[in-house]
Amino acid sequence: MLKRCGVILLVLALMGSPVMAMTGQEVIDRVKDEYGDFQSQAVTMILKTADKNGPINEREVLLLTKKYGEKEKSLLKFLAPTDVQGVGLLGQGDDVMYMYLPEFHKVRRIAGSAKNGSFMGTDFTYRDLSLINYDSSDYESELIDEDNQVYELELIAKDQEESGYEKILMTVRKSDFFPTKLVFYNKEGKLQKELLAFDVTQYGKYKFPKRLEMNDFLSSHRTEVLLNEPEFDLDLKDDLFTTRTLQRSRIRYQEGENETIRCTRTGCRSSPLPRRRLRRRGDRGAQRGAPDPCRSRQALGRILWHLVLASGDRGRLGLWLLEGHHRQPV
Repeated sequence: MLKRCGVILLVLALMGSPVMAMTGQEVIDRVKDEYGDFQSQAVTMILKTADKNGPINEREVLLLTKKYGEKEKSLLKFLAPTDVQGVGLLGQGDDVMYMYLPEFHKVRRIAGSAKNGSFMGTDFTYRDLSLINYDSSDYESELIDEDNQVYELELIAKDQEESGYEKILMTVRKSDFFPTKLVFYNKEGKLQKELLAFDVTQYGKYKFPKRLEMNDFLSSHRTEVLLNEPEFDLDLKDDLFTTRTLQRSRIRYQEGENETIRCTRTGCRSSPLPRRRLRRRGDRGAQRGAPDPCRSRQALGRILWHLVLASGDRGRLGLWLLEGHHRQPV
């Protein structure tokens, strides 16, 4: 009788023992297995920004990603509207990132400090973009709480000097290991942003949300991301993820793919003629010396690029250019 009671007590002790609980890293691994275990991805996204006064802008982008072991490379190109069309961002893993501005015809590496700045006027930083694909490899994770519904994790950046946050809190739903919320605390320990994910959808053997919403509480600014039918495990060629491809006006990411990216300069034709032919074919006003808006923008672009090169803070000025503050009527 005593022996039987001892066995029952041992079983009850094991059932209540914290040894059986998952660790933070185990929860993160399950999240990646459920939602980020694809080798490549192609998805178009609509980015909508707004503040307390209402909508600000809407932009369409194409995102391509491909994994190389523990490293992930990505190519992001803006499709619309015309003022940002052709702007590109290339991530080559190991914290190497390049930016391309078609008006300047230049590819520049993004400095480490600039990666904590706003990405194209949105509430995402350049570093935040990796979290869209559930890449938390830059963070140490700890399980800090759980109940019957969710796990609560604390993510601390492995490189605190490069990180823009003191910590990130992640809420993971237990039923399907879907991360429903990320809460970002800045270096001063203040609540800064919250990322919410909605409408997880099955695409073949993978799951992905249809909508993301990032709220910045300090600036009263919001970014909504609408994801359109992501494709997974495509045969993306390695030469897509190069600085040469980053500069291309058209990108075909699949054999026989009809979808292309056409990049144009603001105020110019979609297939610009050489400069001499533009002068010959211009209207009479242009021949008589009227300003050519296309050439004026090119000249402005050259002046601004020299400012970037001369600036002591290239990252901040480069972000200012990317966010479109220089695009005024000429």
